Amino acid sequence: MLKAAVEQHFASDYRPFYSRYLEGLKPGTRDTLKTWCPFHEGNSPALSIDFQTGLFRCHSCGAKGDVFNFYAMRKGLSLPAEFPKALAGIAQDFGID
Repeated sequence: MLKAAVEQHFASDYRPFYSRYLEGLKPGTRDTLKTWCPFHEGNSPALSIDFQTGLFRCHSCGAKGDVFNFYAMRKGLSLPAEFPKALAGIAQDFGID
């Protein structure tokens, strides 16, 4: 139920989610944003984010997934075992009941 509330909160615009955890988001192609990947050191902005679906993909290190995967990776959580922690953390950060 909380997962649905998080998805509903962003309802096809995940820019606020990624803006909270990343700096330097720039428009990419179509409905995407690009920035530096926080999961590796690189020499170009290789992280691509579809702000309508919330899916991300790094074209250098291969990291990919949805907002729950992203949050877990940023916080050092292991999915699926720590999914409830990831979910609760996102809900807390955005004031989602």
